[in-house]
Amino acid sequence: MTAPAAAALTGFMDAFGLTAEQRSRITVQREWQSPALPISLSLLLPTRLRPDLLRRFLDSAAEMARNPEQIEVVLYIDDDDPGTTGIGSPRLNLTRLRGPRMPMSQLNSACAECSSGQLLMLTNDDVIVETRDWDQAIKDLRAQHADEIFLAWPRDGVMDARLATFPILSRRACSLLCEPFGSGYRRLFIDAHVMDIFIRLRAMGQNRMHFLGDVVFRHCHASPPAGRRTDLTDDLEFLRQRGLRQWQAATLNAAVRGQDRPANCPLPQEIQEPESLWLALRLFSSTLLLDRGLPWWSRLNWWLRFCGHYFVTRGAVAAWLARCTGPAGAEG
Repeated sequence: MTAPAAAALTGFMDAFGLTAEQRSRITVQREWQSPALPISLSLLLPTRLRPDLLRRFLDSAAEMARNPEQIEVVLYIDDDDPGTTGIGSPRLNLTRLRGPRMPMSQLNSACAECSSGQLLMLTNDDVIVETRDWDQAIKDLRAQHADEIFLAWPRDGVMDARLATFPILSRRACSLLCEPFGSGYRRLFIDAHVMDIFIRLRAMGQNRMHFLGDVVFRHCHASPPAGRRTDLTDDLEFLRQRGLRQWQAATLNAAVRGQDRPANCPLPQEIQEPESLWLALRLFSSTLLLDRGLPWWSRLNWWLRFCGHYFVTRGAVAAWLARCTGPAGAEG
C-alpha cells in the first residue's frame, strides 16, 4: 500500500475543464493497494457528509468486482468535511482530492483530471453495487470499440435504460469532448448532458450507446427527488450548453470517421430565466423543439419536461404546491 502525503494537485493527466486557479486549490493523496498494477477503471465520486453511505458503496464495489486491485476510486471531499477524509478500502485503490466546494460538473472534472484509468465512470455514494464481476462487463464492452468512442451505463433501478444515470466513458472520448461533463451544472443534468451528446451522435449515423441492463448499481437516492426541486439553475444551464453538445457530438463523429475535429467550439448561449409562462414556452420551443441536432422524440420529450417543470414551479400552481408540501418541496 502506498499513501504519500497530500500535495498540491499538479501534473494532471488530461484537462477536462478546470481552470489553473481551481487546480491550485486542490490537494491530492493516493492510497493504492497495488501500485505496480495498471488501473483499468476509475470511479469518479464527489462526496459530502455521508461517510456511512460512502463506506457501504466502497464495500459493495470491492466485494462484487472481479479485479478490485485494478479499480481506482477518485473521491472529492470538501475542505469542511473532515469526517469523510479517513474513509478507506482494503481492496480498492483510492485517490482523495480535498478542496473548496464547487458545482458538481467541476467536481467531476477535478476527479477526471487526476484519474488514472482508461475508463471513467461517474457514480454516487448512495449506490450499492449488486452485480458480481461488474468491472469485467465494462471492460468487455470497451473491447468492442477499437476507437474507444462509446457511452455505457448500468441499471440504476429508477431510470434504467431511459437515462445514463452513471455514465461510463473512455479516457479518449473524454479528451475529445474537452468538457465531457459540461460546465456550470450545480447538481443535476450532467448525466443528461452526456447522454444528449450521444443521442446527437446517433442522429449523425453513429450509435455508440450501450445500456448494461445486467449490471446493477442500485441508486438509493439519499437526497430528495429531483422532481420536487423548485430551482431552475441547472435547467437553464442545460439549454445554454446546447451548442456545446452539438459540437461535442460532431467532434466524436469526426473521430469515428477519421476526419479533423470541427473548429470553433461555441460559447454557452446567453439565456435568462423567463418571467412568464408565455416567455417560457417561447424559449423552450426555440431551443428544444427547433433543435435539428436531435430526433423529434427527444425534442418533444425535453419540451414537455421543461414546460411541465416550469408550470409547476412558477406562479399560482407553485404557490399551491408549496402550501401542500411545505418544507419538503424545497430542494435539498
